[in-house]
Parts: sequence; structure tokens; C-alpha cells
Amino acid sequence: MATQLSTMITGYYSQVVGGDLTKTWPLLTSDYQQNTARGFANYQKFWQGMQKVTCTDVVATAPDTVTATIGYFPKDGAATQERTRFTLLQEGGVWKIAHSVVVG
Repeated sequence: MATQLSTMITGYYSQVVGGDLTKTWPLLTSDYQQNTARGFANYQKFWQGMQKVTCTDVVATAPDTVTATIGYFPKDGAATQERTRFTLLQEGGVWKIAHSVVVG
């Protein structure tokens, strides 16, 4: 199970920059889409402003937690890194991001 969790997060972040955001959007729970991403238009604007994103030091803990270092490289600003803990939820056999919090 830990491998599935890790693969979900690394796969998600490998697709959000320069990819088809209509494919990554469904990997967020509806609550996360509305309350964290604040709708598809904001989600799209955020990711289109990035030239690159990295996902490293991924540690999955069953049953539903992944911690990873996410590097953000905006097109017009300084790069940042955030150690982030994700809570995943399985809906219809698909792992989705339900919650995230920066832990360092």
C-alpha cells in the first residue's frame, strides 16, 4: 500500500506542470478542489505560473499518509521548497489528495 501512496504523489506532481490539468484535477477530492485549490480556474492559474515542480524525499505511511519535499519553480519568482504531509483518500478505486499541510 505504501508504494501506491508514493506513486500517487510522485505521479501527480510529474504531470501538473506542462501537462493536461484536466487529468490531474480529478486526483483531488471535491472538498480539496473547492476549499484548498479554490476552483479549477485558480488551480489552472497557479500551475500555469510554474516552470517546474519537483517531488523528492517521498515517505509513505499506511494507511493514507505521504510526506514529501515539493520544490516550486515559478516562471517569475524565486524557487521555494516545502516539506508537505498529504492525506489521501481512495474514491472509486483511485487515490486522491484529500488534505495537505506544510510541515517544514
